[in-house]
Amino acid sequence: MAEEVQPKPIATLITENVTETLSRVRIEQGGGVALIVERLNEENHEFNRPRHLLAIVDPGDPVKADNQAENEDEFTRDYVIHVWVMPSQTNGVPIDETMDQVIANITRALCADDGQSSPKIYTRGGLAIDTTALDPETIGPFPKSLAYLVNVSVQVRYTTRERDPYRKG
Repeated sequence: MAEEVQPKPIATLITENVTETLSRVRIEQGGGVALIVERLNEENHEFNRPRHLLAIVDPGDPVKADNQAENEDEFTRDYVIHVWVMPSQTNGVPIDETMDQVIANITRALCADDGQSSPKIYTRGGLAIDTTALDPETIGPFPKSLAYLVNVSVQVRYTTRERDPYRKG
């Protein structure tokens, strides 16, 4: 049986999985509010313009691992999820509580093992080996808007077939 060639590079499919997973994240603010999830768009600044609970998926560059298995290329890729939190739109929930929920809910959505999913959540639909939470960072408040930017980072480890980024390793 021939190995399945994916329609897009494995790295792109993983980014799409991260984006789709984040679209299901809700933040409790007197009722669940879904994140507004967008991929990083450096050419169209209107697309990524800050607004409450906008989550921008920012994939870093894939980094090839030093030790490679035979017939495979192993990579890690850090993703930063930039989330805007606007104090004026938190419905009375303290800003620190909203930011804590953003960090916790994104980390759980991308890294947790819910005990039911097959393949496991952290394998990005079976495309990755693992997804690991990195240190979050909060920046702000920014002048005028008093908005905060919460950066939640994860690292995805995955393999492809040697010299073929369209085939899973």
